[in-house]
Amino acid sequence: MIRIVTENPNLINEELYQKISVSEALHILNQEPCIATDTETTGLSPHSNVLTLVQFGTENYQIVVDTLTVNIRCFKNLLEDKNKLFVFHNAKFDLQFFYKHGIIVKKVYDTYLMECLLHLGYPKGIYKHSLEATIQRYLQVSVDKSERKYIMSRINSKSIIYAANDVKHLIPVMNVQLQLLQQKDLLLAARFENSFVRVLAYVEFCGIRLDVNKWKEKMDSDRMNIERLIHELNKWVIEYNNPKYINYQTDLFSQNDTGRCSILWSSPAQVVPLFEELGFDLNIIDKKTKRPTKSVGIEIIKSQAHKSPIAKLYVEYKKYSKSLTAFGQNYIDEINPDSGKIHSNFTQLMNTTRLSSGGDDNEDIESVNIQNIPADDVTRACFIPEDGDLLIDVDYTAQEDLVFTELSREEKLIEFYNDTENKRDGHSFVAKMCYPDILKDVPELEVADKYPKLRKNAKKAKFAIHYGGNGDTIAKNLGISKEEGYAIEKSYLESFPGIKAYFDTVTNLMMKNGYILINPILKHKRFIYNWEEINGIKKEFTQEFWTEYRKEKELDSIKFNEELKPKVRKYFVEIGKFKRDALNSPVQGTAAMITKLAAMYLFDALEKNDLLFIVKIHNLVHDELLVGCPKYIADSTALLTQKCMEKAGRFFIKVVTLKAKPLIGDHWVH
Repeated sequence: MIRIVTENPNLINEELYQKISVSEALHILNQEPCIATDTETTGLSPHSNVLTLVQFGTENYQIVVDTLTVNIRCFKNLLEDKNKLFVFHNAKFDLQFFYKHGIIVKKVYDTYLMECLLHLGYPKGIYKHSLEATIQRYLQVSVDKSERKYIMSRINSKSIIYAANDVKHLIPVMNVQLQLLQQKDLLLAARFENSFVRVLAYVEFCGIRLDVNKWKEKMDSDRMNIERLIHELNKWVIEYNNPKYINYQTDLFSQNDTGRCSILWSSPAQVVPLFEELGFDLNIIDKKTKRPTKSVGIEIIKSQAHKSPIAKLYVEYKKYSKSLTAFGQNYIDEINPDSGKIHSNFTQLMNTTRLSSGGDDNEDIESVNIQNIPADDVTRACFIPEDGDLLIDVDYTAQEDLVFTELSREEKLIEFYNDTENKRDGHSFVAKMCYPDILKDVPELEVADKYPKLRKNAKKAKFAIHYGGNGDTIAKNLGISKEEGYAIEKSYLESFPGIKAYFDTVTNLMMKNGYILINPILKHKRFIYNWEEINGIKKEFTQEFWTEYRKEKELDSIKFNEELKPKVRKYFVEIGKFKRDALNSPVQGTAAMITKLAAMYLFDALEKNDLLFIVKIHNLVHDELLVGCPKYIADSTALLTQKCMEKAGRFFIKVVTLKAKPLIGDHWVH
C-alpha cells in the first residue's frame, strides 16, 4: 500500500495511492522500530539542488512525502529518534540532504555499504552493488529503474510509484544481509561502518575552501618551473650529442647550428629509449592490465638516479608536471558555486577498508582527490577556513609504524617506542638493524651524521618489508644489487624475530581461511574472490604432477608451454600477491579504522554539544583530521580533536601509545 503526504493537488491520485496528513504519517511510522528510507532530488549536490521526495516504509506499505509542498523538518523528530533504525541504500548521499535541513539521523543501516563489506577484496564489476542488482541478487525481484532518468526534472504519479518501490525491498534485503554478515563474523564490522557513514556524509557536506588566487599563483609557478626544466633537459640532450634525439633542421631565420632536442618530454614513449640507452631498467608490470610494460615514472627513475645526472632533472620535471595536471584547474572547476567549497566524493571501503577520495563509488559522482594533496607549504596554504574560522590539523605521529608494532608484538619495537626517557631516532634505530656490521658500534644518534645514506636506505627498506616486499623490492627501490637487497632483508628479519613470526602467522591464516583478517577486533575481512580456483590448482600439484612437469619441461613440449607452465605460474603469482596483501592490509586497514573511529568520537562530541555545523570536519586524510571552527573555540576544539584521536588509538593499540599533534592556522598547516 502506498500513501502520499502532499499539498499539491496535481499529485493526488486515489486510484494509485492514498493521501494522508503529516500527523497520520507520523502516527504510522512511529509504530515502526525499523524504517526503510530514500530520497529523490533535483541533482547530486545538496548545496545546489533541492529535495523533492522523501519516502519511508516497510515491505507492506510505503509513505512518500512531497517535500516541495511539505516541510521535511516536520519529520525531524522521527528521523532523529535514536531508538529507530533507518535503512538506506548509499546513505551518504541521502544524509547530506537531511544535513542541509539540519536533520541528523541517529541510527543508520546502509545496504550499499554492507554489500561492499560482504565483498571486500572482490575486483570491481564481479558483484554490482546498485540497488536493483542487490534486490535481484537476494530477492530475485526485478526493479524497473527507467523512471530514474525523468524524476530529477519532474514529479508526477509515476514518480510517486517509483519512489515508493525504492524503499519496498530495503528491509528484506537487510535481513538477508544480516544473515550473511553473521555467517562471516562481520556484524561488529557492519555496526562500525554503518556508524561511520554519518560522519563521512558530514565531511562531504562540509567541504573544503580553496583560495583561488593563491592556487592560480601556484599553477603559474608550476608552469614556469616546467618551462625551465624543459630547457635544461633539452640542453642536456644537446650536450649528450646523440643524433637520434636531435633535430638539425633549422628555418631560414634560425641561428642555431647545433640542432634542437627532438624529445617531447611529456611523451613517455619518446623518453623511454633515451633512459634505456643510459642503462635504466624501466620494466614493470602494469597494475591494471597485469602485463609487462615500460615506465618512466618518478619512483622508477628516482631509484636509479645514480645512473645519469639527467635523472634528477627529469624527476623534478615530472613532479611539476604532475602538480599542474593533478592539482591545477581541475580543483578550481570543482568549487561548488553555491557553497564556494570543494565537496569531494569519498569511497568508504576500499579493499583494505581505507578511505579514498575522488573516486566513483556509486557510478554517479566523480570528484578531485582531496586526501592526496601534497604536504608542501605552498600547496597547503591554498586551503583556507570559512570567514571567521581557523583550521585545525591534527595528525598522528608514526601511526602505521605503531599499528605494525601492535600487530607484530615485536619486543624491540615495543621497547623502542616506549622509551620516553632517552632521545631516540627511529630511522637510525632501523638502520642499525639493517646494517649490523657497519653500524654495530655507531651510537644511534650519530648515524644520521655519519651514515646519512644508510639511514635513508633503511627507511625505504623497512617500508618495503612491512608491506610485503623482499630483497628484490629493496634492491629496486634503493638502486642496489639483489644480493645487497636480500642481505638487508635478512639482517632486518633476524634483528626483529617477532616480525618474521607475525608474517608467518598472517600468511598461514590467509592460506587456511581463504581471506585476510584485516583487524582482530572488528573482524573486517578481505576476501580472496578466486580462492576456490587457486586452491583447486594447488590440489593438482601432486607428486605425479611435478614428475610430469619436469619431464615435459625437458622436452619443451606444447603441453608444458601451453598448459603446465601457465598453471604453475598463475598459482605462484596469485599466491605471491595474496601474501603481500596479507601483510599490507592489516596495517593499512587498522590505521584506517583508528582514523575513522577518531572522526566518529569527534562527530559524537559535536552532536552532543550542539556544535555540528559550527565546527566542521573539512577533510579526513589517512592519519589526520582537518577541522574548521570559529576562532573563539579554536583552542578547545583542537584539544577535543586531539583527545578523540588519542582515545581511538588506545582502542586499537595496547602495547605502545599513539599520540596526535594539533596545529592551528589561517590555512591548512601541516
